[in-house]
Amino acid sequence: MAKVSEVDRGVIIQMRGYLDYYKYRCQIWVCRKWPSLPSPPYTALQKTYQNVFRLSKKLLFLLSDKVEEAWKQTSFGRRPQWIDSFTGVFLKYYKVYANYPPVVKDYAVEWQNNNVRVLWYLYNNYDIQGLGGSVLEKTTDWLDFYSLCNYKGELWVSLFTVDGIHLPAPWVILTR
Repeated sequence: MAKVSEVDRGVIIQMRGYLDYYKYRCQIWVCRKWPSLPSPPYTALQKTYQNVFRLSKKLLFLLSDKVEEAWKQTSFGRRPQWIDSFTGVFLKYYKVYANYPPVVKDYAVEWQNNNVRVLWYLYNNYDIQGLGGSVLEKTTDWLDFYSLCNYKGELWVSLFTVDGIHLPAPWVILTR
């Protein structure tokens, strides 16, 4: 890896396949030798997980701005960025259930006195291209905010399966 002082888009396009230009930690432009593909053919399991990984990246574009901001807020200060966290949760769900997980597209928070609940809008039943899905609504029970919040006055809410596997849903931080 070598630091690069100036990066021209034309050079990046021209050197594609030989040199890989990217920003190291989103700050410094660096250059490295183009990564090579492994020489043995992929196994069926590797191809399957490549497709699942590709699908998880494609579904990122379905997320609302509010959901994206919630992912960013809960991954702030951690080494993996929010996209890495989303992809990891997506792949873990697929590994356990061998099925594509429902993905949170949007959410809404309802308050009633000191009680709160979260309405989740999940994108579900889609194919490998991320198409043909339907939106499923799930709602948490009413939660007594002041008996459940932490010392900072925050309540963190997310979605899990019955088995305790995290769904591709951000942690929503509720404050009053």
